[in-house]
Amino acid sequence: MTSALEDYITSVEFSPPGALGFSSGDIRTAFAGGKVAMNFDWGDTGTIATDPAQSQVAGNVGSVLTPGSTEVWSAAQNAWLTYDAPLQSPFIAFGGWQAGVPAATAHKDAAWNFVNFLTNPENSIQAAMTCGTGVNPYRTSHFDVTQWTGLMTEAEATSYLAAQRGSIEAPNVALDMRLLGYFSYTEILEIELSKAMARQVTPQEALDTVAVEWDKLTDQFGREAELAAYRASMGL
Repeated sequence: MTSALEDYITSVEFSPPGALGFSSGDIRTAFAGGKVAMNFDWGDTGTIATDPAQSQVAGNVGSVLTPGSTEVWSAAQNAWLTYDAPLQSPFIAFGGWQAGVPAATAHKDAAWNFVNFLTNPENSIQAAMTCGTGVNPYRTSHFDVTQWTGLMTEAEATSYLAAQRGSIEAPNVALDMRLLGYFSYTEILEIELSKAMARQVTPQEALDTVAVEWDKLTDQFGREAELAAYRASMGL
């Protein structure tokens, strides 16, 4: 973790002024405006940056999976493991969009009909290809490159869809923590990371504080309960 945080801090030196305060919209605007060479984002950057009407880099956009590492920490072995090729672990943030119908609703059929309308092949591909919807490819039919060549070049579409599908199907895909008090854990982490990024504390000091505070939270919510929740979320 210390190495990852040190790399994160170093990367700020190569970012635009104020980058730490960027929203998702700021990140996409900076990339589409040709202000940065690359960014980390949901699939929205792909549809925005390849649109000539709002991008200065349209026609020259590539997409790849989140970078991996040849050095990976093994909690089971309590050691760093080294691999010949980088191991990638794409992050499925927020677990994806979901639609449901409350059991107590008085209009179940109408509500479910609306869900079907939104997610059918014809409408869902339009949502996936439209900037600003927040919908990224998720149906098998969405990954047919020929549907996208009117929106972006074939090369852009091929790399974009490969990155999207590769992220979904990655064997080491990472999900949000499924723990009691999840936001309490992330709040502590974000505060300490911010201190380290501002160089108010060292990376090791920041992470040591996180470890102490997380232990307190785990005791508060119950270690057995947290372990059961985590194992269930991992399918164990």
